[in-house]
Amino acid sequence: GDLSGDGGVVKKVLQKGSGWQCPEDGDEVIMHYTGRLTDGTVFDSSVKREEPFKFKLAQGSVIKGWDIVAKTMAKGERAEVTLAPEYAYGDAGSPPKIPPKATLVFTMELVGWISQRDLFGDGGVIKSATTEGEGWERPGDKAEVTVSVTATDLTKEPGTKLFEAERVFTVGSAEAPKAWDKAVQDMKKGGAVSLVCTGEYTAGTSEDTIPAGTTKVQYDLKL
Repeated sequence: GDLSGDGGVVKKVLQKGSGWQCPEDGDEVIMHYTGRLTDGTVFDSSVKREEPFKFKLAQGSVIKGWDIVAKTMAKGERAEVTLAPEYAYGDAGSPPKIPPKATLVFTMELVGWISQRDLFGDGGVIKSATTEGEGWERPGDKAEVTVSVTATDLTKEPGTKLFEAERVFTVGSAEAPKAWDKAVQDMKKGGAVSLVCTGEYTAGTSEDTIPAGTTKVQYDLKL
């Protein structure tokens, strides 16, 4: 399909992905690709390097066409994408491999992505989902949950482990820190998330001791 509306970014799905979710702005995308000129010359391939390429979505770190395409791909999807110069390397090209005003053809495969969310919109808690979990059920309000927690003090590099424990709490009851409570409501059984907390969000439960002067804590939660 024509993703840009002007024929500049055209995607043909070669292999459907799984699920319906697609990466969003700010996510770290993991992509395998092979790039060709229209005459079939391969100018770059992560497949040959045997290492997928990682980039932050919609942060201007890749060519424009890639940001547009990645947002439409499901995990495991393979697609052939044709990019007009204005969505690739433009009038200048990228010497020596890509000539000026070149239309490029990419075979792209979305290996996966790490989603990053600002939980409260104030930069205090950045959530990265590490494992999706199973099924579709998520803990509702007033559900009792058991969570495995690993806390790491990131105030100084490299981080120091503070504790590893199981915590039981009721969702929405203020028994657990605000960040844990909010993150758990979006998790599924077997799922795991990582929360990097600063400011008021560094505190654990009443059972957890966070040393004075700690300004940044990572909590790894597993349901």
